[in-house]
Amino acid sequence: MFKNSTALKLLCTIIHPWISIDFKHWMSVIILQKKPLYVIKESALLFESKSYKECDFIITVTASKKNMIERIIKRDNLNENQIIDRLKNQISNKKRKKKSNLIIRNYSSIYHLQKKANKIHKRLEKLITKKNQ
Repeated sequence: MFKNSTALKLLCTIIHPWISIDFKHWMSVIILQKKPLYVIKESALLFESKSYKECDFIITVTASKKNMIERIIKRDNLNENQIIDRLKNQISNKKRKKKSNLIIRNYSSIYHLQKKANKIHKRLEKLITKKNQ
């Protein structure tokens, strides 16, 4: 599927509108029930699906291609060629970074990534509080 660009585009035109509808529904329920300060939308295809247009702030997490492949193999039990085929259909990290408000370089341990996430949470709290004053 990921090697056939025509089939992949067709699949995306069918699936992405439904994903968007589902996310908006989920978000409305969460906002009514829990009243969160902010909502995070995770998407490997945020820019390709154009759903970035619905976001107020974009955080991109980057890693070396080698690290990405190793992590995806562990997580999804795919082989390297399958992963490379999927990555070819995504915009480059360079382009992704240009369209993002904040870049996280995920080159170290989960501990360090958690520390970065905590700092970002505090930064977002300040931005939102300032915006709402």
